Amino acid sequence: MRRHALVAALALVHACRHARLVAPPPALPPPPAQPPPAPLPEASPDASLDDYAVDDERPWRAVLYTWASPARVAEAARDGVLLRTAADEGARSPFSELLARMERRGGEAWAVGHALLRDPALRRYRYAWASAFATSLGFEGRSYGSALVRIELRPDALVLRLAPGDARPVRIFDRDHREAPASRFEALRHRVGAVYHLRRAPEVPVSFREYVVVNAAMVASWEAGTPAVCDELARERRMVEALAPLDPARYASAWAMAMATAATHYRPTADNLRAVAASIARCNATVVRPPR
Repeated sequence: MRRHALVAALALVHACRHARLVAPPPALPPPPAQPPPAPLPEASPDASLDDYAVDDERPWRAVLYTWASPARVAEAARDGVLLRTAADEGARSPFSELLARMERRGGEAWAVGHALLRDPALRRYRYAWASAFATSLGFEGRSYGSALVRIELRPDALVLRLAPGDARPVRIFDRDHREAPASRFEALRHRVGAVYHLRRAPEVPVSFREYVVVNAAMVASWEAGTPAVCDELARERRMVEALAPLDPARYASAWAMAMATAATHYRPTADNLRAVAASIARCNATVVRPPR
């Protein structure tokens, strides 16, 4: 038995002498350094058109823009009166003609037409739009002026939507796009700050949309020639210039949503875009009227 134990011990010693040491597995290499995240691409030029989109079903906007002659702005700056035109004075317009027709009809239409023609608080107005570039070339050969005015409505102002070609031609909206019944116009008319006037072909030769600011009491402030006005013009010009080399099919829908009229000189051709950009290339600060 001792002999067997000795043999086993000698075999163990022999095995240990000739055993190969097994190296531990090499450590895994550290993961390669991750490259820094790529910067987010800048918004495409057409993306900013969304800032100026006007939804016919949600027409309330806080800020509107109107073009005027420097002389008219100077006059308004002196006496603080921006809304001067009356529908029953001077040249007729689609808006004034619509009001006259409504006043002759009776019912809800009469109440609206009569108020906008006769109420001293509502009868003087100024045309406007949601941007400067969309009206900078004027309409039907007539310039709107070279001085831009920024108008801000009060938060409690209402927008009255007039679309005579629609099944519901009179609609009233607040800033949260909630709609009030047209039957409440008389009770709410003191809060109407602007009219959203919508006309579509073939009712008119060329489809158009416009805002008409009608109530000075619902204007929070207006300004002209200020840094805010000039910065807005510069921003819009850069946007229009960036669109010029692109295929209009990329942004046709957004362009249409931002425009006030379907007139041919506002279609997004390269020549038209250059003309629009040139028309807003300079901020007319002949008259500076701070917001108030």
